[in-house]
Amino acid sequence: MKKLVAIVVCLMVTFIAHVHADIVFSSADANTAMTVVNGGSEAVTIGIVSAGASSNNLVIIGSTTNTINGAGDIDTVAEFAAAIEACVNSDGDAPLSVKTGMSLSTDSTDGELLTGSYTLAAGIGQSVNIPLDTSAALYYSIYVPKGELALVYGDPKGTGALTLSVYENGSLVFNQVASTNDNLVIEEDFGTIGLPTSGKVIVRATRATSATTGNLGAVTK
Repeated sequence: MKKLVAIVVCLMVTFIAHVHADIVFSSADANTAMTVVNGGSEAVTIGIVSAGASSNNLVIIGSTTNTINGAGDIDTVAEFAAAIEACVNSDGDAPLSVKTGMSLSTDSTDGELLTGSYTLAAGIGQSVNIPLDTSAALYYSIYVPKGELALVYGDPKGTGALTLSVYENGSLVFNQVASTNDNLVIEEDFGTIGLPTSGKVIVRATRATSATTGNLGAVTK
């Protein structure tokens, strides 16, 4: 399974040249935990404090400040998303919706979100991604909303054993320890495995000890 970068690139080019394919790619600290969508007319600022584990995470809609207590019972993607959707503006309306298909509902937000300020422009349909802190979550993750998974590749830098997992519609359908090497370029041909991945797919490369500045990608057909 260990491949040189040049070999991986050549395989990808050959594969894409012979079939209609799309590429999904993400690097460290760019893996989306959830996407917040504005359904109102006011600008929104979301402040993630202490990687989501704080009692003072903020959602400011217009001039109205809402607080999300990530130090209490709100510590999963599903719970954090629900807390965002419950935030209100000055009229008492809750204009925000959250997309979480790129995560598992039980994924932790108790120190795994990327600390920072995220802004949604005023206007219906404006959106912003809240990413994961890769070094805290210990995994690189990509989301394939449609298409059949054909090839997974990447350079998921870090230390400790590397496990490659595939979830389809929230259920684990593939799980394999790819290597115990600290640094490894991976290439897994799912076209030869015959894995039925035609639903919403999450692909993850998880490190046992640390994840740093790597990346993960997939080719779909």
